[in-house]
Parts: sequence; C-alpha cells; structure tokens
Amino acid sequence: MKNLTQKTIGHYKILEQIGKGGMGIVYKAHDLHLDRLVAIKVLAPDSVGDEVAQERFLREARAAAKLSHANITTIHSIEQVDNTYFIDMEFVDGNTLGKLIKTQKLPLQETLNIAIQLADGLEKAHSQQVIHRDIKPDNIMISSSGLLKIMDFGLAKIKGQDRLTKEGVSMGTIDYMSPEQISHEHEIDHRSDIFSFGTLLYELLTGDLPFKGDHDWAVLFSILNNEPHPINDPELAIPPELSKLVFKCLEKQPEQRYQSISEILSELKTIREQIKKKTSPKPFRTHPFLAISVLVILLSILFFGWFSSSYFHSASELNTKAVLLSNEENYGKAKELLLRALDKDSTFSPAWANLGWIFLKVNQYDSAVLCYRKSIDYDPENVLAYPPLARIYEQMNQMDKALQTYYEAIRKDSTFGTAYNDAAYLLIHLKRPDEAIALIETGLKKTLDRNQMAYLFKNLGKAYLQKNQTDTAIPYLEKALELDSMTKEAKTLLEKARY
Repeated sequence: MKNLTQKTIGHYKILEQIGKGGMGIVYKAHDLHLDRLVAIKVLAPDSVGDEVAQERFLREARAAAKLSHANITTIHSIEQVDNTYFIDMEFVDGNTLGKLIKTQKLPLQETLNIAIQLADGLEKAHSQQVIHRDIKPDNIMISSSGLLKIMDFGLAKIKGQDRLTKEGVSMGTIDYMSPEQISHEHEIDHRSDIFSFGTLLYELLTGDLPFKGDHDWAVLFSILNNEPHPINDPELAIPPELSKLVFKCLEKQPEQRYQSISEILSELKTIREQIKKKTSPKPFRTHPFLAISVLVILLSILFFGWFSSSYFHSASELNTKAVLLSNEENYGKAKELLLRALDKDSTFSPAWANLGWIFLKVNQYDSAVLCYRKSIDYDPENVLAYPPLARIYEQMNQMDKALQTYYEAIRKDSTFGTAYNDAAYLLIHLKRPDEAIALIETGLKKTLDRNQMAYLFKNLGKAYLQKNQTDTAIPYLEKALELDSMTKEAKTLLEKARY
C-alpha cells in the first residue's frame, strides 16, 4: 500500500504511520476542521473492490461505534474521499500492550490493573452483543496515563448479523484463538473472548504463552488438546486464586469456562484488594516505650485536625472534603486533598473533575483540560464533566472544540438541559442563531428540568431577536419568565423587545 504520510485526505493531514494490519494502515493525522489529533485507519486499496473486506471494514467501525466506554477506542466517523475508505477514530498517545510486554515484566498489581480494565471494556462490548474475536496484546493500547483502550474490532461479531467468514475458515490470531474458533464445533459467542482473555492474562503473568508449537498447526493442536503449564511456581508469586481464574478461562469447553466477563471482573477486583491487604504494613511487636511514642505521634496528628486525618480517609471522603474547601475558596488545601485522593485511586473520576475545576478557577487552562479529560476517560457517562470542559475551550478561544464537547454531553444524555443551554448560548454568541434555534427546539422536547426549560426559552427568544424577529421572540421570553421569574436576562431582553 502507498504510504500517505504528509498527504492530505479530505480535511485530514496525515502526519505519520503508526500501525499496520491485514485490512489496512493506521495513521496519526490532524483533523483540520476540529483542530485535533486523530487516528485514521485506511482500507487497503486492493480491498476496495472486495465486498467482504469492505463490509468487514465497515463492521469494525459500526461495532466500536456502538460502544461508549473509557476502555474502548472511540470511533468518530467513517469517511470516503474518492476511492479511499477510512475510519476516523480516537488517537491514543501510548504503546500497544504487545510492545510493552516485550520490553519489561509487569509487576503483579500493574498486571491486575490491566486485566481489570480489559475485562471492564469487554463487559461493555458483550452487554451490547459485540464479540471481539481477536483479543491479543497488539490490539490493546496503553496510554501514557495508564489507561487501557481495546482496538481493532475488524473481526467483531454482532449478534443477529450475518457471518462474514467462509465456512471452515478460522478468524483470529492463532496464539490467542479459542478452541471453537479452530474447530467450529461450537457457535462462537462471548465465551470465545473469555478464552482469549485467559491466554493474554497467562502471558502477562508468566511472560510465556500457554499454548506453543514450532509451527502454526502445532500451536492449533496444542490449543485443542494440551493443558497449559501450571503457574504455581513460587518465583512467580502468583496468588492461587488468580491461577485458578486463569485456568478456568482456558477450559476447552465453553460451558466449563466463566459464563460472563462480569464474573471475572468481580473476582479480579477481589483478588486485587486481597493482595493490597497482604502487602500493607503489618502490626509489629516492639518495646512498650516505642509503642507509647507511636501512640503520642498518632494523637498529635489527630490533634492537628481535619486535614492531617485525611490520610486515613478514602478517595471519596477526601474528594468531598476538597469540594467543601473549594467552596470556601481554599484552593491550595483542596488541591492537596484531591491529589491524595488520586494517589489512593488514580481512576476516581470525580476527583479529576474537581481538580480540573480548581485549575480553571486559577486560570491554568491546560491543566484544567487535562484533568477534565482524565475524568471523562475514567467515566465517560459522567455528563457533568463535559460542560466545564467546554467552557474552558471557550476561554481558550477553541469554539469548535467547545461545541463538540457540548454535543458529546447531549449524545450521552439527551435530557441534559445544561448542555443544550450552554451550546445554544455559544451558538448565539457566534452569530449562528438558526443552529441555536434547532438545538433549543430539540432540548425543549427532551429536557424535564423546569429551570433549564426557562433558560432554553430565554435563549430561544434571544436567538430570534438576533434574527430581528421580535414578534416571534417575545412569547418565548414571556414563557421563560413564567417558568422562572428570576431569569434576569429574560426580563432585560423582554423590555428591549417591547420598547
């Protein structure tokens, strides 16, 4: 395939090649319209006339587009420019898990964190009837912040859709295939992903694959007939519960494996907590004088009050205290507590959002954006994080990004009145009243909150005033005041409209 680096396709400037697979090449690109980095996956030219290849390419986009989750790569759109077909998707700044495990042996806690994130993403996929069918290290990205992203749904199977493979043709990467992908004796369902998950986890824990051979057919034979080497070697220090979990995932018969990834996710979290407790400092016997000294120190810490005692609180409690301090404009102490909360749980989305708010209050916009993006990465369904992020983009004069962020919040929650109002307000500011009117009319059909409806009617009146349609604007402004008599801007606009 011809390298497209430094070329422009549509409104995408190709920067560099970052990956290559059987169906095409992945590039890092700059979206010139939205001024953001993206990854685009270009269908190989020799597949353009291949209906099965094209449909599989489209299926990848459709399968992933159904899934909104922090641990699954976001698909933005499917594009065609002339005879070039490509998928515009989220750019993840990091490395594949495959590259990562080639250069280092991961600590047990890090392995568990990766396994939990992978199980979390698969749980979302399986809940939407999407089976990945090609889980392997090279299809998993680890971002620079440690966030895992499942990629490449090119072999994904969506329940209720026709098969795209010929009878007797195995799909997937040999080392990570399930027995049913090889033998076709069973219908391939979500339990196939569970087998591949077990293969990957075995490799992370041991540095070796569970099924090996000198050539492909030997590997396939091993998957179908051999048992993996036990992983109870004391040098590996793998907890028996974790070893048992891995081997249950690797059962030959689907009905003998875990029947859902949710079961695995729950057990992995329990194992992680057990390991944390075992590795935490143990009580010790010592001289009575030393024990009394320790007690005095602890009492002194408690005496110094609320802030010092925060070391003994959970991430959630620290976050709550930080919010109270922020309301008192004690941003320094609030920031300190939030950093402690994130030290306890780096994936705690509310703490990231509140830290972003503090950076916003002190006009550190780049840091604020980073924190809000982290909050959204760890909890994409937390719609409350989107409007403040959009407002930061407004402060940075990045209006397209701001609008896209508001629209993303609306896609997450079509009843979210704040996002409709803030987006409409920005559109009016940008002298785009027709777009604002269309958005508000949708919002009025969806929003249930009385106060937000009042603001929607106010903004609707304001948009019509911008179009010099005063008679149309007045009833909407009156409706805004009827719903909320304290809407000051509606009063001012209504007075100007009448006189």
